[in-house]
Amino acid sequence: MAPNYVEQAVVVNPGKTSRVELTIRPLGAIAGTVENVSTDALLKGVRVDLLDVNGQVLQSSTTGEDGAFRFAGLSTGSYAVRIQLPKGYLTEGDAERVVNIAGGAEARVDFQVYRHGAIEGRVRTEDGRPVAGAEGSLIDSTGTVVRAVTTGADGIFSFLDAPADKYTVRAEVPEAYSA
Repeated sequence: MAPNYVEQAVVVNPGKTSRVELTIRPLGAIAGTVENVSTDALLKGVRVDLLDVNGQVLQSSTTGEDGAFRFAGLSTGSYAVRIQLPKGYLTEGDAERVVNIAGGAEARVDFQVYRHGAIEGRVRTEDGRPVAGAEGSLIDSTGTVVRAVTTGADGIFSFLDAPADKYTVRAEVPEAYSA
């Protein structure tokens, strides 16, 4: 590890002023934001880790009210920045990015994330009365039932945190009704 000081030898002659210039290098930084592209809002409270080249966490931070984070005092070298996504969020691109810092520069790493979608619906009779107790199924693009729910007294059902995909929603028709 390099010393945390600079020095230069100097000779003082009688009646003369000796001049010394000591040169130091500024440390670098990594700054960025986490943005929810579904709502164009910056996300607060997202954990962000700074890792060394071996994958060891050097520092951790949490995005502020403005969705921003910053790691300062970094020496020249390669680092990785990784976000820990809140439940229900996915990232556009990688959740871990490699960043190179050169002599006092500040590198920028911005993450774009989005929420899973949701599906809401209602089962009702032809005359508009809600149907309670109908089983609703969410079927993904491969034909697999990924979730099932039962309608309440208002006939309403919902599938929250549904990953992006093309789905089919099916309602099993209760006895006393027909399709």
